[in-house]
Amino acid sequence: MKLIFFISYIIPLRVFYLISDVAFWFFGYRKKIVLKNLRNSFPEASENEIIQISKQFYRRFFDFTMETIKAISISGKQLSERIHINRDDPFFQELGNTSIILLGSHIFSWELQGMAISRCMNGPGFFSYQRLKNPFFDKLILKTRTRFGVQGIEREKMFRTIVKNKDKKALFYILPDQSPFGRGKRYVTKFLNQDTAFYYGVGQIMEATKLPVWAVHCERQKRGHYNVVFTKIQDGGTSESAQAMLEKYIGYLENVIKDQPYSWLWTHNRWKTKWTENDIISNKLKNNEREN
Repeated sequence: MKLIFFISYIIPLRVFYLISDVAFWFFGYRKKIVLKNLRNSFPEASENEIIQISKQFYRRFFDFTMETIKAISISGKQLSERIHINRDDPFFQELGNTSIILLGSHIFSWELQGMAISRCMNGPGFFSYQRLKNPFFDKLILKTRTRFGVQGIEREKMFRTIVKNKDKKALFYILPDQSPFGRGKRYVTKFLNQDTAFYYGVGQIMEATKLPVWAVHCERQKRGHYNVVFTKIQDGGTSESAQAMLEKYIGYLENVIKDQPYSWLWTHNRWKTKWTENDIISNKLKNNEREN
């Protein structure tokens, strides 16, 4: 681990971007999955448009990979120079008064984004994560994400952590956009033109805790520089159902992806999960009831 830290520390990001350029020309990581996901998600797009989106995606994907390696050793000053956050945003004003659930996504560059947000907090912060099978990389990623003071909480323990700390003006950061697995219930709805399952537990957490819910994503300014955008999803104290709040997040995420389709993690085999009738939480909402 010390060797990886040394490599991350000693090599400047501009050199990592040169490596990214080489990777772009010689590697097509999970290309079949990427193209299949794009075609199914954007059936109205021509084949040429799909190819162009995939090329832009791979440029950002390899940049993100290099940025994640650099995140192991990046200084707070470097992070602030590259990830731009408005400290006067209404999100931080509300966080100064109450705890918040923050829903992220796998929009580049989410690793640096999470670290930058943690540097802006005055209260405690917790992020939900899934333990990796490889113990070395699990330890490395967890250590990187917690460099600026937040705590990593395994997904199954997140609800208890929120209940225990909800009165401490804490931030609870969750990325619920990837394919659900395990024994928990799943919520199925239309997303990017496909029947898609999401973790139902995230909706249950929002419904039970009645905390304000915000969403966050990055918008790329130029290579290596991003603006962090916060969007209010739900006020605190709501009586909305778990399904309704999930639909608000799903609608938000779909709009963000359509606005910048090359920035989402298309290499993930998002729609491979098979479910039975017992797993499905029926979609009680019509598509036009989503918040756009």
